[in-house]
Amino acid sequence: MAKIDNLQFEIERRAIQLKYNTNMPDDTTLGYDGNPNSVVNGNTPGETLIYNVALGATFFQSDGTWWQKKALPNTWDEIGGTGSTTGQVISKTIAPSETEIFYILDLSNNGSFDFTVLSTMGTTKERSKLDAMYNPDTDEMLFNTYSYLTKSTPLDAVINIYSDGGNCIFEITNNEASDITCDVQLMTFYEV
Repeated sequence: MAKIDNLQFEIERRAIQLKYNTNMPDDTTLGYDGNPNSVVNGNTPGETLIYNVALGATFFQSDGTWWQKKALPNTWDEIGGTGSTTGQVISKTIAPSETEIFYILDLSNNGSFDFTVLSTMGTTKERSKLDAMYNPDTDEMLFNTYSYLTKSTPLDAVINIYSDGGNCIFEITNNEASDITCDVQLMTFYEV
């Protein structure tokens, strides 16, 4: 049977994870859903909690962006690198002959990635899965499509993954005559 002394030990060693809708002691929610580096101590109870939480704590935004507190008093780093979040789905509609950038990933934080892409044009849908790995010796991204599903003629959309200025860029070019909507989800294989 659990004893108070044992529970106190477990409570003190737990990892603190906050999110935009964390329940507060006064039965409200945390109420903050932005970059935690921008909170103001004393502005609201939620912002005060974010500002004063211990090092190592994490914070989730409603869009899936994940942060970790790295320094006092209030320095947070995005987990997964600049402009990226593991698990976050980014959806964009790409006009004909246009290219859209979906991710700019910091290669100092990530080395390998897995992308799932759902492309839709009218009733035509296709899904592909790609993995990518950074080669620091050649400063290039190596990538491969390892799964591809479609019910009809494949869409003419070109996925390009390349390195530029210490970042991995993930972009899609639409070579169709109509708009294509693409939903892309990122998973990182390695994070520091």
